[in-house]
Amino acid sequence: MRYSCALALILTAGIASAKHDVVERVQSSKSVFEEIMASSGKSIPRDLLEKAHCLVIVPSLKRGGFIVGAQYGVGVATCRQPDGSGWTAPSTIRMEGGSLGLQIGGGETDVVMMIMNATGAAKLMKSEFTLGGEGAVMAGPVGRAATAETDAYLRAEILSYSRSRGIFAGVAIKGSTLRSDDADNKALYGRAVTHEQLLKGQVKPPSAAVPLLAAISKYSIREKRGSLEPRAAEPALPIVHASYAAGRVESQRAYARLAREVRHELVTLPFYGVFDNFLYRIEGSTVVLMGQVSRISLKQDAERAVSRIEGVERVVNQIEVLPTSPNDDNIRLAAFRAIYGHTALNRYALRAVPPIHIIVKHGNVSLEGVVATQADKDIAAIQANSVAGVFSVKNNLRVESET
Repeated sequence: MRYSCALALILTAGIASAKHDVVERVQSSKSVFEEIMASSGKSIPRDLLEKAHCLVIVPSLKRGGFIVGAQYGVGVATCRQPDGSGWTAPSTIRMEGGSLGLQIGGGETDVVMMIMNATGAAKLMKSEFTLGGEGAVMAGPVGRAATAETDAYLRAEILSYSRSRGIFAGVAIKGSTLRSDDADNKALYGRAVTHEQLLKGQVKPPSAAVPLLAAISKYSIREKRGSLEPRAAEPALPIVHASYAAGRVESQRAYARLAREVRHELVTLPFYGVFDNFLYRIEGSTVVLMGQVSRISLKQDAERAVSRIEGVERVVNQIEVLPTSPNDDNIRLAAFRAIYGHTALNRYALRAVPPIHIIVKHGNVSLEGVVATQADKDIAAIQANSVAGVFSVKNNLRVESET
C-alpha cells in the first residue's frame, strides 16, 4: 500500500513538473515575441504579420557547429482562427537538426517563423515536416522598409527570423524538422489533443496561453469592421456600379458607410495582394463581388467577410479564380520585378498592398489599379510588355486625377 502511494506521488509530481515546463515554454515564447516586436526599426514588419497564416516561436534554440550546425529547441505554434477573429490554442513543437544560416560556434538563438499561405499552414498541421524540404523557407525582411521586398513573401511559404546576442535578422533555415510534442500538449491541456485539432481552432486555449495569444493579436490584428476611414496605405477599390434603393438602405450616408466597409473588408483580407483584383457592385443590400484572384480560398474569404457586414443581406460572388499555371506564375513574378523594380515605380512597392495589380491568365497580362500620373501608367505597361512569355498587355490602370 505504501509502495502504491509513493508511486502515485511520484507520478503526480512528474505530471506537475511537465506542465510547469511547458507553461514556462509558452511564457518564454510570449516574452521573445514581445521583445522582438518592441525593437525600434528592427522587428518583424507588421504588414507581413497581418498576412501570416500561422506563427512558430522557438525561444532559446540550442545550436552548435562550424558553418553547418545542428540545433535543437522547443517552442509553440499557433494559426489564425478559421473566422479570422484571433489565434488558435498553441501546440507545442520541437525543432531538430539541420542548419541555421551561417554560424560559428555554439550558442542559443530565438527563432520566429511566419507561415504565409494555406499550403504552408497545411504542412505545419502535419505531425512532422522538414523545413526547406516540404516547407519552402526564406529569410524574412526586417523593419519598416521591408515591404519593398514584397515578392519575397509572395513566393515564400515560410519567412524565418532569428535573434542572437541582441541581433535580429532574417535567417535561412534548411533541413530542420518541426514535429508536434504530443506529450507536452497533453501536459498543457490535461488530456490528449492532436496537433491538428489545436491549429484548426478546435480546442479552447488554456489560461496559461492567453497572454501569448493576446500579445500576438496586438501586433497582427486587422482593423475591426465599422471603421469609416481606411488606413493610409489601404488602396481604393472601384465600385463598378452602385444603385441606391430607398427602403433598403435608409440614407445616402448609410450607403456610403456600407461601401467603405465592403472596400475595407476586401483589401484587408490576409492573402489579398498584387496578383489579385477585387471589384464590387452595391445594389441596395446586395453586394456583387467581381474581379480575379489567384487562389480559391481568397474568393471564399471575400464572400464570408462581406456577408458579415451590417446591412448586407445577400452576396453574389462572381469572382473569377485564375487557373493554376507554372508559366503564369513565372510571368507574375517577372512582371512584378519589372514594374516595381523600375526607378519611377518602386515607390509604390512600399505600400502594404502595392496599387498596381498584375493579373495574369494564359500568358495575357492585365494591369489594374490606380497610379499618380499618366507617365506611371505608361511605364507600367512598357515594363509588363518587356517580360518574356507575355502574349498581350491590357492597361486598365487609372490615374488619380481622373478617378
